[in-house]
Amino acid sequence: PSMLPSFNGSEAPSRYPSMSPSTSEPTVTPTANALTREDVVDAILAQSPTSNLVNSNSAAKQALDWLVLQDSYSADLLEGGATNLNKILQRFALATLYESTDGENWSSSRNWMSTRDVCRGWYGIECEEQEVANISLPNIDLKGPLPKEMFIFLKDSLVHVSMNENQVTGSIPTEVGLARRLEVFTILENELTGKIPTEIGNMESLVFLNLGRNNLDGSIPRTIGDLSKLTHFGVLENELTGKIPKEIAKVVTLTQITATMNELTGPIPPIPQLTALTMLNLAGNVGMSGSLPDDFGTLQLKAIYLQKTGLSGIMPISLCDTLERAWIECDNIRCSCCQAKDDVSCPSVPTASPAPTPSTPAPTTPLPSAAPTIAPTSLPTASPTQANIRSFVLHASP
Repeated sequence: PSMLPSFNGSEAPSRYPSMSPSTSEPTVTPTANALTREDVVDAILAQSPTSNLVNSNSAAKQALDWLVLQDSYSADLLEGGATNLNKILQRFALATLYESTDGENWSSSRNWMSTRDVCRGWYGIECEEQEVANISLPNIDLKGPLPKEMFIFLKDSLVHVSMNENQVTGSIPTEVGLARRLEVFTILENELTGKIPTEIGNMESLVFLNLGRNNLDGSIPRTIGDLSKLTHFGVLENELTGKIPKEIAKVVTLTQITATMNELTGPIPPIPQLTALTMLNLAGNVGMSGSLPDDFGTLQLKAIYLQKTGLSGIMPISLCDTLERAWIECDNIRCSCCQAKDDVSCPSVPTASPAPTPSTPAPTTPLPSAAPTIAPTSLPTASPTQANIRSFVLHASP
């Protein structure tokens, strides 16, 4: 039997909104070279041969059925011929995302799966030169996995993907590495599982990566060192294991590293090249051990969080010129310019407050050239249950 989907016109009535095309959208003039439904299938399989276009329960098949059987806007595009093929494939990619993440139950889905152009009113979508550049869908009840088709068919246009505070599940598709124009990728506070794919190192334009508060495991891939433009690396509160790869020292653009509350082990690798780094947060990785790197003194850190680790050593005096806040265990790490807020003997044992999570830049706002200023916060209330943890306000020695 054929492995291609059949189009017999006998499908159930549409479950998508019925809307007349907007009068502001251009009317497509039919050509002698109009595309067929089979042309669309061939184009999808040419770029994504493993897309499941047969199983009626798959997100890709449901998206395809909508595209070629129910979407009048796509029907007009088909009549326009091959010049419209990229627009059709973009609609397919977004429709697959909608189907894969339970779009019918999103709290905000204005104009999705409607007859509007995706660049003219689909909620959370922004375009550049009629190509999808930004997908910003935070906190709208996405539930389900990220479809690989999103990265395959939008690989040449995607710049910003933000889906924080949803219930995105499953693993990060390896196809994410195809999105070489992507600058911002933030899926903070979801339910991702599996490993960070090594293909992430192919995202040569990536500036801001935040995968914090998920259930990712495995090690930080060594290919992180290939991200030559990365400024923010956030993986806090996952289940990552192994050592921090030494290749991270190659990313000289880094300003913030946040890997709190994982299961990382071993020492901090030598990172003398990271002179732009202003925040290092490794707190809660109890398996980390060893001395602070000898080259720590070359850094320009403003904030450092190393409590609840097995790290030890001496904080270089040169850091006193830049440090504004540090959370360390003073029994293990000596700091000659650290003073408690009220008493130099650090008698209290405060409850550790969470370190700041890097905020996601808005899709239309350029990323800052420098790390944001870290606002001072008050010292937390003392708690007798966390022995050895001290909070310090730091200043330069006279």
